Amino acid sequence: MKNSSLDKYFDLFHDANPIYSRENFLHSYQNALCNNDLVFTMAMITAKLIGFAQKALT
Repeated sequence: MKNSSLDKYFDLFHDANPIYSRENFLHSYQNALCNNDLVFTMAMITAKLIGFAQKALT
């Protein structure tokens, strides 16, 4: 999962809002036990906060 938006979420934003344990989340994610809506939301929050859409358009 290195360099994915979920990895970036934990690297950049998790300390400011530690809702989930990184280790527990990654274990659940790797075993396909995470809710898809949660994964999508975390990825979209990360994309928004790092300016992914603006970078993709330029």
